Amino acid sequence: MSEEDSLESQAKSLSFVVQPVDVFTGEGPRGDVLVFLEGTGNVAVRSGPYFSFSDLPEGDYRVVVGSRFYHEASVVMHAGRSEAVKVPLYPLPCCPFPSGETLVRGMVISPEGAPMPFAALTWRCGSEVLKGKATDKGEFVLYFRPLTSENVVRSAGSYYVRGDMGRTKVKVEVKYNNNVKYFIIDRVMVGKTNLIEIRLTTKPLKSTIDGEIAVEKKIRSGSEKGEISSMRIHRDLSSRLLHGKRAPRAGEGRNRGIR
Repeated sequence: MSEEDSLESQAKSLSFVVQPVDVFTGEGPRGDVLVFLEGTGNVAVRSGPYFSFSDLPEGDYRVVVGSRFYHEASVVMHAGRSEAVKVPLYPLPCCPFPSGETLVRGMVISPEGAPMPFAALTWRCGSEVLKGKATDKGEFVLYFRPLTSENVVRSAGSYYVRGDMGRTKVKVEVKYNNNVKYFIIDRVMVGKTNLIEIRLTTKPLKSTIDGEIAVEKKIRSGSEKGEISSMRIHRDLSSRLLHGKRAPRAGEGRNRGIR
């Protein structure tokens, strides 16, 4: 059999192809990934960024993509589909992001003080709408990419992400258990890993923001090498908006570090 006949035979036996991609970069995922059919021992054959399955009976199959650095993802494929289908992967907090990237890492805490597992988060970076997910322990990472000069502002000699709720205020939507809440992050420092703890509140928000807002306090911020930045403790926004009281100054109230 000639090489041309061999390639034609392989093409005829090909069932479908998937391409896992990092949801933030649009590129291939970091680290190794395993692509397999749910409920079977059938593992995909890799060729570059593509993973293929062959010789499958006609029908629908759920393809699962697993990785130590990304949330597990899946897609339903029909045998005989010719074009490759991209499978978006959401990074876990343990994902090895390149040095110098702009990140917000933290944990979502319920009004009762317990971690909120698998909460869905949505935020903006310029015109881009970005999405992420918390882990089973409520931990999350927000990745601000791409950053251009239009998405950055300078304040007190430092550079911050330009917010959509004010000069440096970034609104993040949190969805969990069919509920939707919002919280504000003030001053996301560019090129650093910013650490926060998100505490949700049951109090309704009386402002122009739809839904409710989370009580959110800055714990600490800096690079992953331990450099501490000048990011400040956030004010109790819900108390200030609801009752017109003075928001607590930096250092008042209770701060908890992220363990």
